[in-house]
Order: sequence, then C-alpha cells, then structure tokens
Amino acid sequence: HLQQLQSLNIGSNNLEGPIHESLDNLSKLESLDLSQNAFEGSLPRSLVELTKLEYLHLDFNKFTGTLPSPLNFLLNRVNVTLAGNLFSGTIPELDGSIVETFNTEYIDWSSNEFVGTIPVVLGELSFLKYLDLSK
Repeated sequence: HLQQLQSLNIGSNNLEGPIHESLDNLSKLESLDLSQNAFEGSLPRSLVELTKLEYLHLDFNKFTGTLPSPLNFLLNRVNVTLAGNLFSGTIPELDGSIVETFNTEYIDWSSNEFVGTIPVVLGELSFLKYLDLSK
C-alpha cells in the first residue's frame, strides 16, 4: 500500500531492532530518515534495491558490522549520513570506473569504529562538498 511513498522520516522515535528487509517494496522512495533511534544489526541488503533513493540518514543508531562492498550503492546518493553508529572495519573500495556518475555531495560517517586507509576514490567524487570520517 505504500508503493508510491517518496519520503519516509521516522527519526527520533526510540524505535529499535533491525531494519526490516521489506524496505525494497518502497521502490519510489527518494528520502529515508531513520536517524536517532535504536536500530541495530547490519545494513539490510534491501537498501540496494532502493535505486531512486537520494537521501539516506541512518545516523545515531546502533548499526554494527562492516559496510557492504563495493560501496557503490551507498555512494550513488546525494546525501549519506551514517554517523554515530558502531560500524567497524575498513571502508571498502569503490568501482572507480563509474565514480564519475555519482552525484554525492554530503558524506558524514563520523563517530564509528573504522580502521585502515581512506579509499582514494572518495577524493574523486566531483560533486562532494562535505566529508566527515572523524572518530
């Protein structure tokens, strides 16, 4: 019944648990804000299916694990905020051959537990205006 939904904002509601895999049913979704809740677990694969999604705000939850590789599905968005979670490991590489097609302007992945080096391809995002990977 929500197949036409373009924006979903349920931030700051003290919701908890994993994100349900049925998100991929929201194929017209352009903006998803689940920030400032207590969602946990890893990022669901259903996020990959949201091809129209431009704004993804998952900040200040309890997400864990590593970021999916390759990161293309995350960075093919205008605004991606994953700050204040418990993500760990290295930031995966990107497919550099298609990076010029990304229109990412804002990345805030601060306050997580990332280690290692920053992928060089992040510096090749031509529309990027803000990047925060601080601890």
